[in-house]
Amino acid sequence: MLIGKLEKKILELIDNKVIDIEKVRELFVMGANPNALETLECEITEDYEYWSTFFGECIFTALDKYPDLYPLLELFIEYGLDVDKYGPSIISDFHFIAENNDLIKMTKLILNHMTKGNNINQALDGIGTEASFLNSSFENEDERSNYFDTIYDILNFYEKDKDYTKIYDFHKIIGQKVNFINIFGNIIKTTDNKLIAKFGKIDESLITLLKCSKDTLKVLDEYKVYVDNNVFNNLNDNDFTKLLKRELVGETITKIGFEHKVYQEEIKLFSYRYVVIYFSNNKKIKYKFIHKENIIEIEFEK
Repeated sequence: MLIGKLEKKILELIDNKVIDIEKVRELFVMGANPNALETLECEITEDYEYWSTFFGECIFTALDKYPDLYPLLELFIEYGLDVDKYGPSIISDFHFIAENNDLIKMTKLILNHMTKGNNINQALDGIGTEASFLNSSFENEDERSNYFDTIYDILNFYEKDKDYTKIYDFHKIIGQKVNFINIFGNIIKTTDNKLIAKFGKIDESLITLLKCSKDTLKVLDEYKVYVDNNVFNNLNDNDFTKLLKRELVGETITKIGFEHKVYQEEIKLFSYRYVVIYFSNNKKIKYKFIHKENIIEIEFEK
C-alpha cells in the first residue's frame, strides 16, 4: 500500500517541534497504515533489500523541526509496523536524524521487536557507511562518528546473538568513579606510562575496560568508545595496568573527548579520530594509532 491521505495527515503533524502523538494515534485508529510505502519497488542487492518506508518519510519530514521521533516509533510498532521487513531500512535512515533524538534507544526498540536472527544487513551497511564517512571527514565529526559506531556495534551484537541491550552512549559514564581497569589484546610492549599493541583484525581488537561505580566503559582499539555492561572474563596485568590502577582507581571520569589527526601516504590524505579520557586531578589516558608501524599506543598523563 502506498502512502495515502491518512498517512499524509500524519506527515503534516510531524512537521512540528513537538508531535501531537494522540492525533497521530487517532489517524492510526481511522486506518492509517504504518507499513505504507513511498514506492512499492525496493532496491535489491545481493545482501539486502531497501524499502522507502512511511517511517522513513517521517524522518525526512522532521528534518527542519527536529521533533522527538521515539514516541512516534513506539506508535508505529504498536499499530503493526512490520519490523522484520522494514526495520533494517528504517534504521539505515537514522543517519538523516540530526538532533533531539536518542538513536541508540530507537535502534534497540526496533531490535527488541524483531524476530531473532532477522537479516539486518541493510541497517549494518547504512549505519557503518555513515560512521566511516564521518570518521574520515576533515570536519569535526568525531563524536557523531563514534555515536554511529556505537549503533553499529549494537546491530553487530544483535546479529551475533549477543546482549545488545547493555550497550549505551559513553556519556552515561561521566561523573562515575573508577573501580577497576583492564586492558587486553595483542600487547607487545609496556613502559612506565605507555602501552603498545599490534593493530589486529576486527575480532582481535585492543580492549580497554574501566569498570566504574554503575557502568563499564569500553574502548576498542584507539577510536571507538561506549558503555558496555556485559561481563568480561579476560584478566591481564602488566606494568602499565598496574600503574593505571594505582593512579586511576577512585578517580572520577570527568570527560571523554577525541583528537583528530590527518596524515598523508603518498599523495592521499587520511583522517582519523583518537579517544582521550579525562579524570579528576588532571589525569588522562590518550590513544594513538601509528600508521607506518601499524601499532596502537595508550599513554597515561598527569
